[in-house]
Amino acid sequence: MRHQWFVLGTVPPTDLVKTRLQLHRAVQVPAAVGEVLVPPRPDHSHSSLSWVVADSGMLLSEAAGGAGPVRAGLWPGAQRLVVVRGEPSEVAAEFRLPGETIEAAYTWMDGVLRKEGLLDADASLPRLGLDLGDGPGAGDRRFEGTAPDAFEELARWFGNAALTLAGVREAHVEASAVRCWPHHFDLAVTIPIDAGGGDEERSIGVGMAPGDGSYAEPYWYATPWPYPPSETPLRPLDAGAWHIEGWTGAVLTGSEVVAAGSAGGQWTVVERFLEQAIAGSRAALEGSQSDGRMDG
Repeated sequence: MRHQWFVLGTVPPTDLVKTRLQLHRAVQVPAAVGEVLVPPRPDHSHSSLSWVVADSGMLLSEAAGGAGPVRAGLWPGAQRLVVVRGEPSEVAAEFRLPGETIEAAYTWMDGVLRKEGLLDADASLPRLGLDLGDGPGAGDRRFEGTAPDAFEELARWFGNAALTLAGVREAHVEASAVRCWPHHFDLAVTIPIDAGGGDEERSIGVGMAPGDGSYAEPYWYATPWPYPPSETPLRPLDAGAWHIEGWTGAVLTGSEVVAAGSAGGQWTVVERFLEQAIAGSRAALEGSQSDGRMDG
């Protein structure tokens, strides 16, 4: 997998905030397709998306029935919403975001789904209206297309995340599917520690967030759930650090990844971080710690 890693840093991680907010706003539209047209699940994963390697990478909803089947998605590098039929590369319709509003994007998607016979003539997708923390009037703000390099760079972050998390799933066969969750816009897996899967069952969330209220740049994380008591000792990490304000988790910032330089160097620092962060999260959940070194 190392040879498939995209070198990061063409655009500094700290310069991706505006791009991330725009894409996070746009991803609400395909997420709404899953919310309405995919059979519901208790964990709300029916509204999640998956990263598909096609045309520089897309985030696609699950299949929404019909003859095809049909999937809705976000094409970050091209700044477009898409509807695909059959294979991901078969784009049936696309909507360029620059200069448009989120309401125009919803209206376009409504029209495509009606033509596909997936929405009644008088029906519309629910407007998710996620609070992205980007200020008042964001819903009426027009998407910008002035920094194409930044959109392509953020697509590389998602592509690398999908690649790496596939490796996490190989190492932890009990892990969930790799999903993009629209509320947080992160790409992640969940590693269950206990059987059952209830809200209070122990688990470890592992993923890449493109930035949020805690960090203005993309970052990798591993979070034990439920969060351990504040007095629980946390294993040291060779890279990254433990975040303990508001939530508990190991974090490796995008700046640290980019500083590793080459594709191989960046891959190695992320891979090593995740190994230690997952082991450290498991130890925190078990309420014990060895001599401070990761097993293996």
